[in-house]
Amino acid sequence: VDDLIKKGAIRVPSFAIKTILSMVRSSVKKRTGADVYKIDAQSKAPQCKMAALFVTADRDEMVPHSHGETLSAKWGGPSLQVTFRGGHNSPRPPHIYDAAGTFLREAMSDDTTADPLLEKCFKKVQGLCCEDPSGSLPPGWLSATDPDTGDVYYYDLFTHKTTWFRPYKASVGYVEKTTPAPTEAFAAKARASREEAPADTSP
Repeated sequence: VDDLIKKGAIRVPSFAIKTILSMVRSSVKKRTGADVYKIDAQSKAPQCKMAALFVTADRDEMVPHSHGETLSAKWGGPSLQVTFRGGHNSPRPPHIYDAAGTFLREAMSDDTTADPLLEKCFKKVQGLCCEDPSGSLPPGWLSATDPDTGDVYYYDLFTHKTTWFRPYKASVGYVEKTTPAPTEAFAAKARASREEAPADTSP
């Protein structure tokens, strides 16, 4: 806490922070018996055997990116660390929520106990979190630069909606434009079924 105050990450007088932390410490200890001042996550990490996903921000001023990196390296079970651009209180990009949901659905299921399945899950999460600024954008998106801030933003060519987050999948407008209407899809399926059906040879 003292380091964070010195760096300016916490713009509150140190005596106020220490008073609040003392109250939190007392409350947690009373409820759980644990002393938050003595918790050392890094020393206990090797004892943890279940799969874990560590999400870190590259400019986190409260919890350094290196902290998540160290925990992931020391974790006793399968682990993966993914990083997004932002700070401690930055909005999480949509792909981070997709990655977390994918991990919880697949890595936490009863069936995902074998290494190949976990590896497949981790690769899928890494794919969702792979942000390549130099790469091409998904279909339906274009980028532009805000003249006031100089920041890059992205807009859907079809709906004209904008976002500050780099898209990682086709835009909603593109999907709507390129997806056949339900009636057309059903009609096409019905035609294909008729073509595949054997000819009626009965007299």
